[in-house]
Amino acid sequence: MSDPMDDTRTPSTPFLHPLMQDAPPQRIAAGVIVLAGLLIALLLHLQAGDHLPTPWDDESHFLVPARNMAHGLGLVAPQLNAPRGMFWMPDGYALVVGLLFFVIPPSLEAARWISFTVVMGAAFGFYHLSRRLQLPPLLGALLAAVWLVTPRVVVMGNIARMEALVIAWIVLALLLAANDRWLMAAAAASLAALTHPIGIPLFLIFPLMALLYRRSWRPRRRLEWAILAAVGIVWLAEIIRFIHFSDVAQAQLAFQLARKGQSGIPLTVMHLAVLLINLHGALVCWLMRKAGAREADRLALLMTLFLLAGALAMVYPLGREDWYEVYTTETANVLSLLALLGLRSLLKSPDAPRAWSRPPVRVMPRVMLLSVLIVVVPHLVVSLNQTEPIHSFGHGMSIDDSDHAAWADFMAQVEAKLTQLDQSLDEPALVVVDRLSNIGFLLTDNPWQHLRLVQVTPVTPLADDAPVSFALFTNYPPLWKQQQIEARYPDAPEMLRVDSADGEFSLRLFDLRQSPSPALLLAT
Repeated sequence: MSDPMDDTRTPSTPFLHPLMQDAPPQRIAAGVIVLAGLLIALLLHLQAGDHLPTPWDDESHFLVPARNMAHGLGLVAPQLNAPRGMFWMPDGYALVVGLLFFVIPPSLEAARWISFTVVMGAAFGFYHLSRRLQLPPLLGALLAAVWLVTPRVVVMGNIARMEALVIAWIVLALLLAANDRWLMAAAAASLAALTHPIGIPLFLIFPLMALLYRRSWRPRRRLEWAILAAVGIVWLAEIIRFIHFSDVAQAQLAFQLARKGQSGIPLTVMHLAVLLINLHGALVCWLMRKAGAREADRLALLMTLFLLAGALAMVYPLGREDWYEVYTTETANVLSLLALLGLRSLLKSPDAPRAWSRPPVRVMPRVMLLSVLIVVVPHLVVSLNQTEPIHSFGHGMSIDDSDHAAWADFMAQVEAKLTQLDQSLDEPALVVVDRLSNIGFLLTDNPWQHLRLVQVTPVTPLADDAPVSFALFTNYPPLWKQQQIEARYPDAPEMLRVDSADGEFSLRLFDLRQSPSPALLLAT
Protein backbone atom coordinates (compact mmCIF):
# COMPACT_ATOMS: atom_id res chain seq x y z
CA MET A 1 0.00 0.00 0.00
CA SER A 2 1.49 3.27 -1.07
CA ASP A 3 2.04 6.14 1.28
CA PRO A 4 -0.68 8.72 0.72
CA MET A 5 1.88 11.44 1.22
CA ASP A 6 4.19 10.26 -1.57
CA ASP A 7 5.23 12.50 -4.43
CA THR A 8 2.54 11.23 -6.78
CA ARG A 9 0.04 13.47 -5.04
CA THR A 10 1.53 16.73 -6.32
CA PRO A 11 3.40 17.21 -9.58
CA SER A 12 7.14 17.54 -9.12
CA THR A 13 8.31 20.97 -10.19
CA PRO A 14 12.01 21.33 -9.22
CA PHE A 15 12.42 24.39 -11.44
CA LEU A 16 9.95 26.18 -9.16
CA HIS A 17 11.80 25.37 -5.93
CA PRO A 18 13.47 28.81 -5.66
CA LEU A 19 10.05 30.42 -6.03
CA MET A 20 8.56 28.14 -3.39
CA GLN A 21 11.05 28.99 -0.63
CA ASP A 22 10.39 31.41 2.23
CA ALA A 23 13.81 32.73 3.10
CA PRO A 24 15.27 36.24 3.57
CA PRO A 25 16.44 36.59 -0.08
CA GLN A 26 12.99 35.64 -1.36
CA ARG A 27 11.28 38.04 1.07
CA ILE A 28 13.53 40.90 0.00
CA ALA A 29 12.90 40.09 -3.66
CA ALA A 30 9.15 39.98 -2.97
CA GLY A 31 9.29 43.46 -1.47
CA VAL A 32 11.15 44.71 -4.53
CA ILE A 33 8.54 43.15 -6.83
CA VAL A 34 5.63 44.72 -4.94
CA LEU A 35 7.30 48.14 -4.96
CA ALA A 36 8.11 47.79 -8.66
CA GLY A 37 4.48 46.93 -9.36
CA LEU A 38 3.34 50.00 -7.41
CA LEU A 39 5.78 52.24 -9.28
CA ILE A 40 4.75 50.89 -12.68
CA ALA A 41 1.09 51.25 -11.72
CA LEU A 42 1.72 54.88 -10.70
CA LEU A 43 3.43 55.62 -14.02
CA LEU A 44 0.59 53.96 -15.92
CA HIS A 45 -1.96 55.97 -13.93
CA LEU A 46 -0.17 59.21 -14.78
CA GLN A 47 0.10 58.22 -18.44
CA ALA A 48 -3.55 57.17 -18.62
CA GLY A 49 -4.47 60.72 -17.61
CA ASP A 50 -7.63 61.97 -19.28
CA HIS A 51 -7.74 59.40 -22.07
CA LEU A 52 -7.85 55.91 -20.53
CA PRO A 53 -10.63 56.33 -19.92
CA THR A 54 -11.75 59.69 -21.13
CA PRO A 55 -13.89 61.57 -18.57
CA TRP A 56 -17.01 59.38 -18.52
CA ASP A 57 -20.69 60.19 -18.15
CA ASP A 58 -21.02 57.69 -15.28
CA GLU A 59 -18.59 59.74 -13.23
CA SER A 60 -20.94 62.72 -13.14
CA HIS A 61 -23.78 60.48 -11.99
CA PHE A 62 -21.76 59.11 -9.06
CA LEU A 63 -19.82 62.22 -8.05
CA VAL A 64 -22.60 64.81 -7.88
CA PRO A 65 -24.18 63.25 -4.74
CA ALA A 66 -20.70 62.95 -3.17
CA ARG A 67 -19.96 66.60 -3.93
CA ASN A 68 -23.30 67.72 -2.49
CA MET A 69 -22.70 65.69 0.65
CA ALA A 70 -19.34 67.39 1.13
CA HIS A 71 -21.11 70.74 0.84
CA GLY A 72 -23.53 69.77 3.61
CA LEU A 73 -26.51 69.23 1.29
CA GLY A 74 -26.91 65.50 1.83
CA LEU A 75 -27.15 62.88 -0.92
CA VAL A 76 -29.44 64.98 -3.10
CA ALA A 77 -28.68 65.58 -6.77
CA PRO A 78 -30.66 68.50 -8.25
CA GLN A 79 -27.87 68.91 -10.81
CA LEU A 80 -28.97 65.50 -12.16
CA ASN A 81 -32.66 66.41 -12.10
CA ALA A 82 -32.93 64.28 -8.95
CA PRO A 83 -33.78 66.62 -6.05
CA ARG A 84 -34.49 63.63 -3.78
CA GLY A 85 -31.34 61.80 -4.82
CA MET A 86 -30.29 58.86 -6.97
CA PHE A 87 -31.53 55.39 -6.04
CA TRP A 88 -30.46 53.15 -8.92
CA MET A 89 -27.34 52.29 -6.89
CA PRO A 90 -26.76 52.08 -3.13
CA ASP A 91 -24.96 55.04 -1.59
CA GLY A 92 -21.75 53.43 -0.31
CA TYR A 93 -19.54 54.97 -3.00
CA ALA A 94 -21.01 58.46 -2.60
CA LEU A 95 -20.63 58.21 1.20
CA VAL A 96 -16.95 57.26 1.06
CA VAL A 97 -16.01 59.80 -1.61
CA GLY A 98 -18.22 62.46 -0.02
CA LEU A 99 -16.44 62.01 3.32
CA LEU A 100 -13.08 62.35 1.59
CA PHE A 101 -14.34 65.45 -0.23
CA PHE A 102 -14.71 67.05 3.20
CA VAL A 103 -10.91 67.14 3.43
CA ILE A 104 -9.86 67.39 -0.23
CA PRO A 105 -11.41 69.72 -2.82
CA PRO A 106 -14.08 67.91 -4.86
CA SER A 107 -12.91 67.30 -8.40
CA LEU A 108 -12.84 64.57 -11.02
CA GLU A 109 -9.07 64.34 -10.70
CA ALA A 110 -9.32 63.91 -6.91
CA ALA A 111 -11.96 61.19 -7.32
CA ARG A 112 -9.75 59.31 -9.75
CA TRP A 113 -6.80 59.52 -7.35
CA ILE A 114 -9.08 58.07 -4.67
CA SER A 115 -9.76 55.10 -6.96
CA PHE A 116 -6.04 54.69 -7.61
CA THR A 117 -5.25 54.75 -3.89
CA VAL A 118 -7.93 52.15 -3.22
CA VAL A 119 -6.48 49.90 -5.94
CA MET A 120 -3.03 50.22 -4.32
CA GLY A 121 -4.53 49.16 -1.01
CA ALA A 122 -6.21 46.15 -2.61
CA ALA A 123 -2.89 45.05 -4.16
CA PHE A 124 -1.16 45.27 -0.78
CA GLY A 125 -4.07 43.27 0.62
CA PHE A 126 -3.59 40.51 -1.95
CA TYR A 127 0.07 40.22 -0.97
CA HIS A 128 -0.65 40.10 2.77
CA LEU A 129 -3.39 37.56 2.13
CA SER A 130 -0.89 35.33 0.34
CA ARG A 131 1.34 35.47 3.39
CA ARG A 132 -1.56 34.56 5.68
CA LEU A 133 -2.14 31.55 3.43
CA GLN A 134 1.53 30.59 4.02
CA LEU A 135 2.41 30.99 0.37
CA PRO A 136 6.00 31.70 -0.67
CA PRO A 137 6.57 35.47 -0.70
CA LEU A 138 7.68 35.59 -4.34
CA LEU A 139 4.44 34.01 -5.57
CA GLY A 140 2.28 36.40 -3.58
CA ALA A 141 4.28 39.41 -4.76
CA LEU A 142 4.08 38.33 -8.40
CA LEU A 143 0.31 37.86 -8.20
CA ALA A 144 -0.21 41.28 -6.60
CA ALA A 145 2.10 43.04 -9.06
CA VAL A 146 0.63 41.36 -12.15
CA TRP A 147 -2.92 42.20 -11.04
CA LEU A 148 -1.89 45.79 -10.43
CA VAL A 149 -0.54 46.49 -13.93
CA THR A 150 -3.14 44.71 -16.07
CA PRO A 151 -4.89 47.24 -18.34
CA ARG A 152 -8.35 46.84 -16.86
CA VAL A 153 -7.02 47.37 -13.34
CA VAL A 154 -5.20 50.47 -14.57
CA VAL A 155 -8.51 51.75 -15.93
CA MET A 156 -10.32 50.80 -12.71
CA GLY A 157 -7.84 52.94 -10.80
CA ASN A 158 -8.41 55.87 -13.14
CA ILE A 159 -12.18 56.26 -13.09
CA ALA A 160 -14.65 57.45 -10.48
CA ARG A 161 -16.70 54.25 -10.28
CA MET A 162 -17.42 51.63 -7.64
CA GLU A 163 -15.39 48.62 -8.82
CA ALA A 164 -12.16 49.50 -6.99
CA LEU A 165 -14.00 50.14 -3.72
CA VAL A 166 -15.97 46.88 -3.94
CA ILE A 167 -12.76 44.87 -4.42
CA ALA A 168 -11.03 46.74 -1.60
CA TRP A 169 -13.86 45.98 0.85
CA ILE A 170 -13.75 42.27 -0.11
CA VAL A 171 -9.96 42.11 0.29
CA LEU A 172 -10.27 43.77 3.70
CA ALA A 173 -12.94 41.23 4.64
CA LEU A 174 -10.61 38.39 3.61
CA LEU A 175 -7.78 39.78 5.72
CA LEU A 176 -10.10 40.03 8.71
CA ALA A 177 -11.29 36.46 8.14
CA ALA A 178 -7.64 35.37 7.92
CA ASN A 179 -7.24 36.79 11.44
CA ASP A 180 -10.35 34.89 12.61
CA ARG A 181 -12.42 38.11 12.88
CA TRP A 182 -15.40 36.73 10.99
CA LEU A 183 -17.99 39.16 12.27
CA MET A 184 -15.74 42.07 11.33
CA ALA A 185 -15.14 40.39 7.98
CA ALA A 186 -18.87 40.15 7.36
CA ALA A 187 -19.24 43.82 8.30
CA ALA A 188 -16.53 44.82 5.81
CA ALA A 189 -18.10 42.67 3.09
CA SER A 190 -21.49 44.25 3.81
CA LEU A 191 -19.93 47.59 2.85
CA ALA A 192 -19.18 46.08 -0.56
CA ALA A 193 -22.92 45.36 -0.82
CA LEU A 194 -23.61 48.95 0.25
CA THR A 195 -21.32 50.11 -2.56
CA HIS A 196 -22.77 48.00 -5.38
CA PRO A 197 -25.47 45.29 -5.59
CA ILE A 198 -22.96 42.71 -6.83
CA GLY A 199 -21.49 42.89 -3.35
CA ILE A 200 -24.60 41.18 -1.93
CA PRO A 201 -23.70 37.58 -2.94
CA LEU A 202 -20.06 38.26 -2.05
CA PHE A 203 -21.10 39.42 1.42
CA LEU A 204 -23.32 36.36 2.01
CA ILE A 205 -20.35 34.03 1.57
CA PHE A 206 -18.70 35.29 4.78
CA PRO A 207 -21.46 34.56 7.31
CA LEU A 208 -22.12 31.26 5.52
CA MET A 209 -18.49 30.16 5.95
CA ALA A 210 -18.41 31.34 9.57
CA LEU A 211 -21.47 29.20 10.32
CA LEU A 212 -20.28 26.12 8.42
CA TYR A 213 -16.87 26.16 10.06
CA ARG A 214 -18.17 27.33 13.45
CA ARG A 215 -15.85 30.32 13.59
CA SER A 216 -16.00 32.81 16.42
CA TRP A 217 -18.43 35.71 15.97
CA ARG A 218 -17.76 37.61 19.18
CA PRO A 219 -15.90 40.95 18.86
CA ARG A 220 -12.79 40.97 21.03
CA ARG A 221 -12.17 44.69 21.52
CA ARG A 222 -14.19 47.80 22.16
CA LEU A 223 -13.00 49.25 18.87
CA GLU A 224 -14.58 46.31 17.04
CA TRP A 225 -17.88 46.93 18.82
CA ALA A 226 -17.70 50.61 17.80
CA ILE A 227 -16.98 49.75 14.15
CA LEU A 228 -19.81 47.22 14.04
CA ALA A 229 -22.18 49.79 15.53
CA ALA A 230 -21.10 52.37 12.93
CA VAL A 231 -21.65 49.92 10.07
CA GLY A 232 -25.07 49.03 11.49
CA ILE A 233 -26.04 52.71 11.72
CA VAL A 234 -25.00 53.34 8.12
CA TRP A 235 -27.04 50.38 6.93
CA LEU A 236 -30.05 51.47 8.97
CA ALA A 237 -29.84 54.98 7.52
CA GLU A 238 -29.65 53.57 3.99
CA ILE A 239 -32.66 51.33 4.52
CA ILE A 240 -34.68 54.20 6.01
CA ARG A 241 -33.74 56.44 3.09
CA PHE A 242 -34.85 53.89 0.50
CA ILE A 243 -38.11 53.26 2.37
CA HIS A 244 -38.82 56.98 2.72
CA PHE A 245 -38.35 57.50 -1.03
CA SER A 246 -39.69 54.09 -2.01
CA ASP A 247 -41.63 55.39 -5.03
CA VAL A 248 -38.52 56.91 -6.59
CA ALA A 249 -36.32 53.99 -5.56
CA GLN A 250 -38.66 51.38 -7.07
CA ALA A 251 -38.88 53.24 -10.39
CA GLN A 252 -35.12 53.68 -10.68
CA LEU A 253 -34.29 50.12 -9.65
CA ALA A 254 -36.89 48.77 -12.09
CA PHE A 255 -35.19 50.70 -14.88
CA GLN A 256 -31.80 49.25 -13.89
CA LEU A 257 -33.12 45.69 -13.94
CA ALA A 258 -34.75 46.21 -17.32
CA ARG A 259 -31.57 47.74 -18.75
CA LYS A 260 -29.41 44.88 -17.51
CA GLY A 261 -31.78 42.40 -19.13
CA GLN A 262 -31.27 44.03 -22.53
CA SER A 263 -27.47 43.73 -22.56
CA GLY A 264 -25.89 41.03 -24.66
CA ILE A 265 -22.76 39.79 -22.89
CA PRO A 266 -22.36 36.05 -23.54
CA LEU A 267 -21.61 33.37 -20.96
CA THR A 268 -18.49 31.68 -22.37
CA VAL A 269 -16.75 28.36 -21.76
CA MET A 270 -13.99 30.29 -19.97
CA HIS A 271 -16.46 31.73 -17.46
CA LEU A 272 -17.88 28.28 -16.77
CA ALA A 273 -14.41 26.73 -16.51
CA VAL A 274 -13.33 29.23 -13.86
CA LEU A 275 -16.61 28.68 -11.99
CA LEU A 276 -16.27 24.88 -12.02
CA ILE A 277 -12.61 24.97 -10.95
CA ASN A 278 -13.48 27.07 -7.94
CA LEU A 279 -16.55 25.04 -7.01
CA HIS A 280 -14.38 21.93 -7.09
CA GLY A 281 -11.83 23.63 -4.86
CA ALA A 282 -14.57 24.61 -2.41
CA LEU A 283 -15.83 21.01 -2.36
CA VAL A 284 -12.34 19.72 -1.58
CA CYS A 285 -12.07 22.12 1.36
CA TRP A 286 -15.40 20.94 2.74
CA LEU A 287 -14.53 17.24 2.31
CA MET A 288 -11.25 17.78 4.12
CA ARG A 289 -13.13 19.47 6.94
CA LYS A 290 -15.65 16.61 7.13
CA ALA A 291 -12.79 14.10 7.11
CA GLY A 292 -11.39 15.63 10.29
CA ALA A 293 -8.72 18.04 9.04
CA ARG A 294 -7.74 20.13 12.03
CA GLU A 295 -6.85 23.44 10.31
CA ALA A 296 -10.42 24.67 10.18
CA ASP A 297 -9.34 28.31 10.04
CA ARG A 298 -7.29 27.84 6.86
CA LEU A 299 -9.94 25.63 5.27
CA ALA A 300 -12.63 28.21 5.98
CA LEU A 301 -10.51 30.95 4.41
CA LEU A 302 -9.65 28.82 1.37
CA MET A 303 -13.28 27.83 0.80
CA THR A 304 -14.24 31.51 1.08
CA LEU A 305 -11.65 32.36 -1.57
CA PHE A 306 -12.89 29.65 -3.91
CA LEU A 307 -16.52 30.73 -3.57
CA LEU A 308 -15.65 34.42 -4.04
CA ALA A 309 -13.65 33.60 -7.17
CA GLY A 310 -16.50 31.52 -8.55
CA ALA A 311 -19.02 34.26 -7.85
CA LEU A 312 -16.81 36.93 -9.46
CA ALA A 313 -16.40 34.72 -12.54
CA MET A 314 -20.14 35.16 -13.13
CA VAL A 315 -20.35 38.91 -12.48
CA TYR A 316 -19.46 40.04 -16.00
CA PRO A 317 -21.79 37.76 -18.01
CA LEU A 318 -24.67 38.02 -15.52
CA GLY A 319 -24.15 41.65 -14.51
CA ARG A 320 -24.07 42.66 -18.19
CA GLU A 321 -21.76 45.66 -17.83
CA ASP A 322 -18.44 46.09 -19.60
CA TRP A 323 -16.82 47.69 -16.56
CA TYR A 324 -17.44 44.46 -14.60
CA GLU A 325 -14.92 42.44 -16.60
CA VAL A 326 -12.18 43.42 -14.14
CA TYR A 327 -14.06 41.33 -11.55
CA THR A 328 -14.41 38.28 -13.78
CA THR A 329 -10.99 38.19 -15.42
CA GLU A 330 -8.27 39.80 -13.33
CA THR A 331 -9.71 39.59 -9.82
CA ALA A 332 -11.44 36.20 -9.99
CA ASN A 333 -8.32 34.57 -11.42
CA VAL A 334 -6.00 36.10 -8.81
CA LEU A 335 -8.31 34.82 -6.05
CA SER A 336 -8.37 31.42 -7.79
CA LEU A 337 -4.59 31.25 -7.85
CA LEU A 338 -4.33 32.28 -4.21
CA ALA A 339 -6.83 29.59 -3.24
CA LEU A 340 -5.27 26.87 -5.41
CA LEU A 341 -1.78 27.57 -4.13
CA GLY A 342 -3.04 27.74 -0.56
CA LEU A 343 -4.83 24.41 -0.96
CA ARG A 344 -1.72 22.85 -2.49
CA SER A 345 0.18 23.85 0.62
CA LEU A 346 -2.53 22.45 2.87
CA LEU A 347 -2.70 19.16 0.98
CA LYS A 348 0.93 18.56 1.91
CA SER A 349 0.21 19.02 5.62
CA PRO A 350 -0.10 16.08 8.09
CA ASP A 351 -3.89 16.45 8.08
CA ALA A 352 -4.23 15.60 4.40
CA PRO A 353 -4.06 11.74 4.46
CA ARG A 354 -7.37 11.34 6.28
CA ALA A 355 -9.18 13.15 3.48
CA TRP A 356 -7.16 11.64 0.67
CA SER A 357 -9.42 8.65 0.11
CA ARG A 358 -12.19 10.86 -1.24
CA PRO A 359 -12.15 11.11 -5.07
CA PRO A 360 -12.60 14.91 -5.35
CA VAL A 361 -9.58 15.37 -3.10
CA ARG A 362 -7.47 12.70 -4.79
CA VAL A 363 -7.78 14.36 -8.22
CA MET A 364 -7.29 17.87 -6.88
CA PRO A 365 -3.52 18.18 -7.61
CA ARG A 366 -4.08 17.34 -11.28
CA VAL A 367 -7.05 19.68 -11.49
CA MET A 368 -4.91 22.38 -9.91
CA LEU A 369 -2.10 21.90 -12.40
CA LEU A 370 -4.42 21.78 -15.41
CA SER A 371 -6.44 24.77 -14.29
CA VAL A 372 -3.35 26.86 -13.68
CA LEU A 373 -1.74 25.88 -17.00
CA ILE A 374 -4.83 25.88 -19.23
CA VAL A 375 -7.32 28.33 -17.71
CA VAL A 376 -6.13 30.73 -15.04
CA VAL A 377 -2.65 31.79 -16.17
CA PRO A 378 -3.57 32.16 -19.89
CA HIS A 379 -6.61 34.21 -18.85
CA LEU A 380 -4.35 36.60 -16.94
CA VAL A 381 -1.71 36.67 -19.69
CA VAL A 382 -4.31 37.63 -22.31
CA SER A 383 -5.48 40.40 -20.01
CA LEU A 384 -1.93 41.61 -19.44
CA ASN A 385 -1.17 41.72 -23.16
CA GLN A 386 -4.21 43.78 -24.08
CA THR A 387 -3.32 47.34 -24.99
CA GLU A 388 -6.78 48.56 -24.04
CA PRO A 389 -9.65 47.26 -21.89
CA ILE A 390 -12.16 45.12 -23.72
CA HIS A 391 -14.96 47.68 -23.64
CA SER A 392 -12.88 50.13 -25.66
CA PHE A 393 -10.66 47.81 -27.69
CA GLY A 394 -10.41 48.95 -31.30
CA HIS A 395 -12.43 52.08 -30.66
CA GLY A 396 -9.70 54.68 -30.29
CA MET A 397 -9.31 55.10 -26.52
CA SER A 398 -5.65 54.40 -25.86
CA ILE A 399 -3.14 55.16 -23.15
CA ASP A 400 -0.83 56.54 -25.84
CA ASP A 401 -3.19 59.47 -26.50
CA SER A 402 -3.06 60.96 -23.02
CA ASP A 403 -2.49 64.70 -22.98
CA HIS A 404 -3.60 66.42 -19.78
CA ALA A 405 -2.64 69.84 -21.12
CA ALA A 406 -5.00 69.47 -24.09
CA TRP A 407 -7.90 68.48 -21.82
CA ALA A 408 -7.19 71.33 -19.37
CA ASP A 409 -7.07 73.84 -22.24
CA PHE A 410 -10.33 72.45 -23.63
CA MET A 411 -12.09 72.83 -20.27
CA ALA A 412 -10.75 76.37 -19.89
CA GLN A 413 -12.19 77.30 -23.30
CA VAL A 414 -15.53 75.70 -22.41
CA GLU A 415 -15.84 77.65 -19.17
CA ALA A 416 -14.82 80.91 -20.89
CA LYS A 417 -17.36 80.47 -23.70
CA LEU A 418 -20.18 79.58 -21.32
CA THR A 419 -19.28 82.54 -19.12
CA GLN A 420 -19.54 84.83 -22.15
CA LEU A 421 -22.95 83.35 -22.95
CA ASP A 422 -24.08 83.83 -19.36
CA GLN A 423 -23.05 87.49 -19.45
CA SER A 424 -24.92 88.06 -22.71
CA LEU A 425 -28.24 86.86 -21.24
CA ASP A 426 -30.70 89.00 -19.31
CA GLU A 427 -32.98 86.24 -17.99
CA PRO A 428 -32.57 82.75 -16.51
CA ALA A 429 -31.84 79.98 -19.00
CA LEU A 430 -32.07 76.25 -18.36
CA VAL A 431 -29.25 74.29 -20.03
CA VAL A 432 -29.89 70.57 -20.34
CA VAL A 433 -26.64 68.65 -20.31
CA ASP A 434 -27.04 65.44 -22.29
CA ARG A 435 -26.96 62.28 -20.15
CA LEU A 436 -23.95 61.02 -22.14
CA SER A 437 -21.97 64.20 -21.50
CA ASN A 438 -18.72 63.77 -19.60
CA ILE A 439 -18.41 67.27 -18.08
CA GLY A 440 -21.64 67.84 -16.18
CA PHE A 441 -19.91 67.38 -12.82
CA LEU A 442 -17.00 69.59 -13.87
CA LEU A 443 -19.28 72.58 -14.49
CA THR A 444 -21.26 72.23 -11.25
CA ASP A 445 -19.53 74.95 -9.22
CA ASN A 446 -19.43 77.76 -11.80
CA PRO A 447 -21.12 80.90 -10.34
CA TRP A 448 -23.14 81.86 -13.41
CA GLN A 449 -25.95 84.37 -12.96
CA HIS A 450 -28.34 83.17 -15.67
CA LEU A 451 -27.28 79.73 -16.85
CA ARG A 452 -28.58 76.78 -14.81
CA LEU A 453 -27.15 73.44 -15.87
CA VAL A 454 -29.03 70.19 -15.28
CA GLN A 455 -27.63 66.90 -16.50
CA VAL A 456 -30.39 64.38 -17.02
CA THR A 457 -29.82 60.67 -16.47
CA PRO A 458 -31.66 57.61 -17.82
CA VAL A 459 -33.75 57.54 -14.63
CA THR A 460 -34.26 61.31 -14.23
CA PRO A 461 -35.53 62.59 -17.61
CA LEU A 462 -36.97 66.05 -18.12
CA ALA A 463 -40.65 66.77 -18.00
CA ASP A 464 -42.15 67.31 -21.45
CA ASP A 465 -43.03 70.91 -20.61
CA ALA A 466 -39.66 71.82 -19.08
CA PRO A 467 -38.60 75.38 -20.11
CA VAL A 468 -35.37 74.37 -21.82
CA SER A 469 -33.31 77.13 -23.45
CA PHE A 470 -30.18 75.25 -24.54
CA ALA A 471 -28.94 71.69 -24.94
CA LEU A 472 -25.28 70.91 -24.26
CA PHE A 473 -23.45 67.91 -25.69
CA THR A 474 -19.85 66.76 -25.37
CA ASN A 475 -18.30 64.37 -27.86
CA TYR A 476 -15.35 62.21 -26.82
CA PRO A 477 -13.69 58.85 -27.55
CA PRO A 478 -14.15 55.92 -27.94
CA LEU A 479 -15.65 55.78 -31.42
CA TRP A 480 -18.84 53.94 -30.41
CA LYS A 481 -19.47 56.61 -27.79
CA GLN A 482 -19.01 59.36 -30.35
CA GLN A 483 -21.51 57.69 -32.66
CA GLN A 484 -24.07 57.42 -29.87
CA ILE A 485 -23.67 61.09 -28.94
CA GLU A 486 -23.87 62.39 -32.51
CA ALA A 487 -27.12 60.47 -33.01
CA ARG A 488 -28.59 62.41 -30.08
CA TYR A 489 -28.01 65.92 -31.47
CA PRO A 490 -31.32 67.84 -31.69
CA ASP A 491 -32.65 69.40 -34.87
CA ALA A 492 -31.90 72.92 -33.72
CA PRO A 493 -29.41 75.74 -34.47
CA GLU A 494 -25.90 75.23 -33.17
CA MET A 495 -25.06 78.25 -31.05
CA LEU A 496 -21.63 77.42 -29.66
CA ARG A 497 -18.86 74.94 -30.38
CA VAL A 498 -15.51 74.24 -28.69
CA ASP A 499 -12.98 71.69 -29.96
CA SER A 500 -9.84 70.53 -28.15
CA ALA A 501 -6.48 71.14 -29.80
CA ASP A 502 -5.86 67.40 -30.25
CA GLY A 503 -9.29 66.82 -31.80
CA GLU A 504 -10.28 64.35 -29.08
CA PHE A 505 -13.02 66.39 -27.37
CA SER A 506 -15.80 68.61 -28.63
CA LEU A 507 -18.59 70.60 -26.99
CA ARG A 508 -21.71 71.74 -28.81
CA LEU A 509 -24.50 73.96 -27.52
CA PHE A 510 -27.84 74.03 -29.37
CA ASP A 511 -30.37 76.85 -29.10
CA LEU A 512 -33.85 75.52 -28.32
CA ARG A 513 -35.50 78.82 -27.40
CA GLN A 514 -37.47 79.02 -30.63
CA SER A 515 -38.75 75.47 -30.42
CA PRO A 516 -42.40 75.06 -29.31
CA SER A 517 -41.55 71.87 -27.33
CA PRO A 518 -37.81 71.97 -26.63
CA ALA A 519 -37.75 69.03 -24.21
CA LEU A 520 -39.29 66.77 -26.86
CA LEU A 521 -36.36 67.46 -29.21
CA LEU A 522 -33.95 65.78 -26.83
CA ALA A 523 -33.32 62.05 -27.03
CA THR A 524 -34.14 60.03 -23.93
